[in-house]
Amino acid sequence: MNPEIKQRLDDIRNGIVPQGYKKTKIGIVPVEWEYVKFGDNASIKVAKDLNESIYSNKYDSMHKYPVFSNTVANEGLYGFYAEAQYKGDCVTVVGRGIGLGTPFYRNTSFGAVGRLLIIYPDNNNDAQFICIYIEHKIKVFFESGGIPQLTGQSFKGYKYLKPSLPEQKKIAEILTTWDKAIELKKELIKQKKLQKKGLMQLLLTGEKRVVNPDTGLEFDDEWKEVRLGEVASFFSGGTPLRSNSNYYIGDIPFIGSGNITDASVNTYINKTALSSSSAKLVNQGDILYALYGATSGEVAISKIDGAINQAVLCIRSSENDYYLYTLLKFNKERIVATYLQGGQGNLSAQIIKKLWVKLPSIPEQIAIARILSKADKEIELLEQQLELLQEQKRGMMQLLLTGIVRVEN
Repeated sequence: MNPEIKQRLDDIRNGIVPQGYKKTKIGIVPVEWEYVKFGDNASIKVAKDLNESIYSNKYDSMHKYPVFSNTVANEGLYGFYAEAQYKGDCVTVVGRGIGLGTPFYRNTSFGAVGRLLIIYPDNNNDAQFICIYIEHKIKVFFESGGIPQLTGQSFKGYKYLKPSLPEQKKIAEILTTWDKAIELKKELIKQKKLQKKGLMQLLLTGEKRVVNPDTGLEFDDEWKEVRLGEVASFFSGGTPLRSNSNYYIGDIPFIGSGNITDASVNTYINKTALSSSSAKLVNQGDILYALYGATSGEVAISKIDGAINQAVLCIRSSENDYYLYTLLKFNKERIVATYLQGGQGNLSAQIIKKLWVKLPSIPEQIAIARILSKADKEIELLEQQLELLQEQKRGMMQLLLTGIVRVEN
C-alpha cells in the first residue's frame, strides 16, 4: 500500500482527521462529500408484474427487450421479451426472494417482473457508482409478515456517501475494471468445467481409451461391471450428545454432510465424545459421500483427518480412490434423480453399495485419474485466482467508497 494512503488510513482509524477531511457521525470523510438519502437523489420505482398482453416468448420488433425477475435479475427470463418498460441508466435491486438486496446496473431498456426496485439517479449521481455503493453497503433486510424484503419507501430512507459526479464516475470506472477481470475469470472457470465434464464423459465410459505409459499404446483390457459393495467397504458416523457441551471442546474436526469438501470446519469434538457416540474417524484422502441434507449425493476426497456424523458415508477401496470419487461425482445427478424422487427421502449405505459401476484395470484407472486430477487442479488454481480478485476488489471498494483513497477528476 502507498505510504501516504497507509498513513491516512492509520490516522482515520486512530480518530485523527487528515487535511481535507471532516469528522461526521458516520466517521471521517472527505470535506466535500455529503451523506444523503437515496430518495432525495433518485427516482425509485417498484416493478409490477407485466400483463400477458405486453410480453412474449418471441423476439420481434414489438417485444425485443429482455424480461428480468427478482429471482434471476442478473440473467433475465430467457426466451421472454417485452415492450420497453424501463430504460437505462438505472440500478435494479432485488426487493424480495433470492438475492435480496443484490443490485444490478442497467444501461439498456428492459422489462421486469416481480419485486424489483428500479432506481433512476438524478443528474448529479452516476448509476454505476450507486450500484457499486449498494453492493458494498446494503446489509439490512426489512421484515414484512415474516418475509425479509426491501420496499421502495424504505429504500428511499437509506443514506449513502456522495462524492462529486466526476469522482463517482472515476470510482465506478476503476471498480468496473475489477468486475470485468472477475467476469472473465468466471467465464474461464465455466469453460474449464465444461471441458472437464466432456473429458469425464469420454474417459469414465470407455468411449475414449487412454494411453498406457508403460507401452505407449492405448489400454485395451475389458472393463468389469460390479456393484460398488463388491470392491469397497463403507461406514458412516454419528453425533455426540448435543446437550453435553463438554463433548464439543476438543481438537478433532467434526465433519457433517455440508462440509465434506472443506479444508476446515467450525465444530470440534474430543476423544470422550468419540468413544461415547457412533462418530467415526476418517483420514485425509478418504472418499466422503453425503447421504442426506442439502448436499445429498455430493462426494469429496477428504482434505482433513476428522470424525464424521451419520449423514456422511466413508468409502474405502483397493481401487483407485480418485477414480472412484470422480465416477461417483460424474453419476451424482443420475443417483439423486433415481433415489431422491422430488427431493424426498435419503440416500443410504445400502443404496450406494448396490450401485453398478464399470471399472477398468487399476493402471488404466490411475491414468484416467491423473488426467482428471490435472483438470481439477487447473480449475482449483483459477478459483483461487478468482477469490484473490474478489478480495482485491472488496479492499479497493472499502478504500474508494469511504474516500480514504481519492481519485483524480
